[in-house]
Amino acid sequence: MLRFWLTFSCCFLGVTLLAQDKKIDSLKQVLRNIQNASPSFSKDTQTIVLQHTLSLTYYYYPDYKAAIHYANQALELSKKIAWHKGQIMSYEDLSRTKFKLGQTYESLQLAYQSLTLSEKTNSLNSKLIALRLIADYFSTLNQKDSAIYYYKKLIKIHETQKNTKELAACYLNLATTLKSLPDADPIPFFKKAETLFKTLQNDFWLGNLYYSWGDYLIVKNQFEAAYDCLEKAIVYFKKSGSESDLAGPYQELAYLYVKKRDFKNAIVFSQKSLELSTPSQSLEDMLWAYESLFNAYKGLKDYKKALEFHEKYLDTKIQLLSNDTQKQLNLYRQQYDNEREIHKKNIDNQTLTQQQQQTTLYFLIGILVMFLALVGLLLWNNRTLRKKNAEIQEAHFTGQTTERKRVAAELHDNLGSQLSAMRWSMLAMNKNILTPHELEIYDHILKMMSESYDQVRNMSHHLLPEELEKEGLLHALATLTRQLNRNKKIKFELKIPDLFSRLDKKIEFELYSILLELINNIIKHSKASAASISFSSRAQNLQIEVSDNGQGIPQEVISNGRGLRNIQQRIKELNGTLTVQTSPNGTYFVIVLEKIFTIVLIHFLGIGMTQ
Repeated sequence: MLRFWLTFSCCFLGVTLLAQDKKIDSLKQVLRNIQNASPSFSKDTQTIVLQHTLSLTYYYYPDYKAAIHYANQALELSKKIAWHKGQIMSYEDLSRTKFKLGQTYESLQLAYQSLTLSEKTNSLNSKLIALRLIADYFSTLNQKDSAIYYYKKLIKIHETQKNTKELAACYLNLATTLKSLPDADPIPFFKKAETLFKTLQNDFWLGNLYYSWGDYLIVKNQFEAAYDCLEKAIVYFKKSGSESDLAGPYQELAYLYVKKRDFKNAIVFSQKSLELSTPSQSLEDMLWAYESLFNAYKGLKDYKKALEFHEKYLDTKIQLLSNDTQKQLNLYRQQYDNEREIHKKNIDNQTLTQQQQQTTLYFLIGILVMFLALVGLLLWNNRTLRKKNAEIQEAHFTGQTTERKRVAAELHDNLGSQLSAMRWSMLAMNKNILTPHELEIYDHILKMMSESYDQVRNMSHHLLPEELEKEGLLHALATLTRQLNRNKKIKFELKIPDLFSRLDKKIEFELYSILLELINNIIKHSKASAASISFSSRAQNLQIEVSDNGQGIPQEVISNGRGLRNIQQRIKELNGTLTVQTSPNGTYFVIVLEKIFTIVLIHFLGIGMTQ
């Protein structure tokens, strides 16, 4: 119930909606007048308060870009004059606005910064606001345990402070969070919230309470009790004048009427819900309205209308799934960026520490030893630095490997599982009741889900194949060619000598990435029917030949293609060269790495034969 959680943020802050342009212009004029006054602490604090007010005004306007602009100005000035209250207000403004923009992890960080300052300055009200924001964000991120922890922490403080309204809202939020957990019982908290809201005579929150309670009872198949709750929700929403919030209760009633086979009433309430959902483009409410209308018209045997709303239901569901997937990917991207930033700071700190140590060492050497001894020590120090550099490179490679494992696991376990679950949900539908057109749409969706699932699996596998880490490059390539040959569009041949040494892990990793990119280019662009990958060794050099019988590569791509330039640069870093020969009859790549082998160590049984 994110909609009324965000509404709670507005009520708790006690901010009046200033949407009119005249009021915005008036605030800007006051801000300009204050900025023209003589410099003083009082002037700065008044400026910060006005910037905070403008940020909130634009937040509700809504103009999130302007809201962030004024919040950042207020934060910068607050830090400059060391005014903690202004910093707290700015962190809260930025946190709420960035949450609206879908930047949940950044919003969470800003809320924690506000909480830290609030505790430092013993500002209880600001602390409560920060705790509530954190609890709401964890609930949005589906981290229910963390959300429940912070809601209970808020409840404990509000009980001590006897803040009836805030306590009631926390009970309701906690109940709403608990109702999504299979073994939790939210009823006691619904009842506590009900008692307090009735004492406060708050019709709007009573409407939200009964709506959430009714939704929970429907999930538990307690339809009569759910009907009573939803009727109460409608009464209280109407009394509070909050007509736009009736879409949810109307839709839940439509669902109950379908269950009762009262299809006419189901259509009436679905249409009411749809009328309220469409202006705000609430896709979730529209989805369930279309589903209820489909079921109702099907129950009335008006199959033309039923088909019309079923098509709208499928279109909306696809759009909703696409939006949810994009949101999830954005959350993964934010999480990855945060972790990468932390890693970068750690590396910078290590580098700074090493530089300071080197400076101190050089200074002591310059004082304590003579010229010849200094030369010897510098040579020794240089060797040490090379060793440390190798260790750093190894640590960097290990970090890359760990990160690739994590990303691959996230793709396979989370996104892959979601796609698989969606596919099984579709398979669970009764196809016998679908028309030929619906079956065509149904089969198309299944095909798209299967292809997406296969792509996610391939991506997660190719990020860091298990064979590459355990068995080495040659085993990984053998497995890859076997998988590619199952497709039968292009026949891949892998040629490896019987005796071949295992390479350095970093070199194997880089070569696998390079060869994988070349193979992908062959598959995507060559229009070939056959391709070959051949390994050979001459003296201490390694030669790899990759060829296909396709249409060749245009000369401008060889000269200016970004992909080939990247491959050449990566090979150059391995002390190697890349030669490309192309014609209308195919393309021939030759990779030569110098001084790779020192001694033949391993005999790969079964790899020496042509794959």
